[in-house]
Amino acid sequence: MVTEMNVQTERRRIYTPAMLALVMLTVFAGQRAEAIEAGTVIFVRGQVSAERDPPVPLAKGDAVLVADAIVTGQAARAQLLMLDGAKVAIRPNSRLLIEEFLYASGEPVPEGTAAASESGDRAVYRLIKGGFRSITGAIGKENEADYEVRTPVGTLGIRGTDYTALLCQDDCEWAKEAGGSPLQNGLHVSVVSGIVVFRNEYGDFELTAGQKFVVPLTDRRPQRVGEPEDTGGSESADGPTDDETPEIPIMGTDPDGNMMDLTDPKRDPGNRTISWSTAPVGVVGAAFVGTQDNAPGEYVLDGANNLDGFAGPYPTAFLPRPGAMPPVRATFGVGTASNSETGFDSVTVLRWGRWSGGTANITLEDGTDASQDLSQQSLHWVSGPEWFGPPVIPLSGAVDYSLIGNTSPTDNSGNVGVLGSASFMADFTNMKVFSDLVLTINQVTWTTSGGVGDIGSGVGLPAHQFSGSYANIAITGRPTGPVTSTNGFFSGFFSDPGNTPDPSLPGGVGMTYTLTDENGGDGGVVVSGALVFGDPQPALPPAIGGGP
Repeated sequence: MVTEMNVQTERRRIYTPAMLALVMLTVFAGQRAEAIEAGTVIFVRGQVSAERDPPVPLAKGDAVLVADAIVTGQAARAQLLMLDGAKVAIRPNSRLLIEEFLYASGEPVPEGTAAASESGDRAVYRLIKGGFRSITGAIGKENEADYEVRTPVGTLGIRGTDYTALLCQDDCEWAKEAGGSPLQNGLHVSVVSGIVVFRNEYGDFELTAGQKFVVPLTDRRPQRVGEPEDTGGSESADGPTDDETPEIPIMGTDPDGNMMDLTDPKRDPGNRTISWSTAPVGVVGAAFVGTQDNAPGEYVLDGANNLDGFAGPYPTAFLPRPGAMPPVRATFGVGTASNSETGFDSVTVLRWGRWSGGTANITLEDGTDASQDLSQQSLHWVSGPEWFGPPVIPLSGAVDYSLIGNTSPTDNSGNVGVLGSASFMADFTNMKVFSDLVLTINQVTWTTSGGVGDIGSGVGLPAHQFSGSYANIAITGRPTGPVTSTNGFFSGFFSDPGNTPDPSLPGGVGMTYTLTDENGGDGGVVVSGALVFGDPQPALPPAIGGGP
């Protein structure tokens, strides 16, 4: 329930968008006259940068400066430890400007240590987009006028406070009111402990621990809020409510093994992209590779965060063929099979493995049971990191990736082989990928060449996915007859930069493949596997039709 607060008669100056823009330009025009340190980055996840000239990617341990605008990308988070001991946890898709910061002692306050502010100390932030949680430090503890957070609808002051602020500007679809309706556009504030003072042209308002309010962008009149489900931070008001800076745990580990900001315990899980391959499967017994973006609830992770279930394409007919139906959507579960050869790379945050032995549960979208016996083959998979917006794909340039993980290749007769080598290159200018591999299984060596694929919408895929085929497959060591008919396919996706040095490049590649020798014995031989690549490096693209 939302009710209008009592307002005082005092009127304050209204800043128009043009006036605010002038203020912003004034700040940025002089921001590099002198680099004044304001704090340190103590945690980063995803793409986080400081808007300077040019912008600078931020990593743990980097200094943040007065006049820095800290920008977090989609699914990115950052935590700052300011010189006065304040902590600021910045949400994804946010922009927070450090307009002023003066801490006279100049000595950083160790994390968790109380400190006193001196006369003249001052901290002024401007929330331009998104939101944050702040556990305030020495500045503003004794004199609320020393601390300000300026927003498009008014100014926040504090007294010994732990609070969250979220600015919604048609970008808060993920957050809901208690009744399930989306948060309205405006400034949403929730006080965990201490006191928040809000000021605008309608007066001064105080909120204490447990209270929440919203200031709409339209009429700017502050309104108390009953119990919003999420304003971007913890709903708990436990802990000290006096002038001591609260010491609460705000760091933890997410399912991908990364340290993360835990000040938002109600954060919904994000999407994951899954690529999978197997030997004959489906109504027609086709070798198959596929990649699918999975929403929360579609993928299932086990206790070690390996893939136990997912949604993906399922072949119902050979393609291409006149009149053939495309793959249908199905749900896959590990069932009685085992997760074998699981791996995890902490830089790209990619996981991989294969289901083998037992029976995998497969249910088609119409409810048909299509469970698959895996006693003589494996289902290979690669699981991408959690994301809340698809990875951004460069518009130009070529990038070479190095193999960092794989499953052992398997065939449809129960044999397990060895991967010899694998390569992958992306040409983003022409939206092409190039991949080849060498493997040995059952004493037979398979060598592909001319592996070429397409990226994104040009082939009807999401922008971060790709698919392709191998033009040539050389098979040596096969004991029976000549090789007359082969084919091979691959499918996969690019992942976010993760912890790689260059945030402009996709940090990793996950892909699966199948290779078929139709003359290789009773019913042919099908080999499948999974590959993971990382360490992106700029490269020269090969000629179209060639390999890396």
